[in-house]
Amino acid sequence: MLKLLDIYEEDYGILKFIIENHCRGDYKSISSISNVKDKERYIILYNIFKDSDGLDRVRIDDLNPSYLRNDVSKKLVNVAQEIYGLGKDFEKRLKLIQ
Repeated sequence: MLKLLDIYEEDYGILKFIIENHCRGDYKSISSISNVKDKERYIILYNIFKDSDGLDRVRIDDLNPSYLRNDVSKKLVNVAQEIYGLGKDFEKRLKLIQ
């Protein structure tokens, strides 16, 4: 495996799993996790990534909040819409609030 990122060795397995499974259904993806020491960590990070990917769907007007897995992600729907709506002005406005 190419080591393109400076991350811990055990995290390569999680990263590989998420990349390979993020477009598959949750049941199929999660049931494929085997021979790992921290399955719960895999699932938590997988769910965070899937929600991030889901929130990005505001760009194509295809976000269904009922598919989001984490409560905090559901609270970020309006934030995602606001960020996308701001477009190029986002960085400018971000500087104003900092």
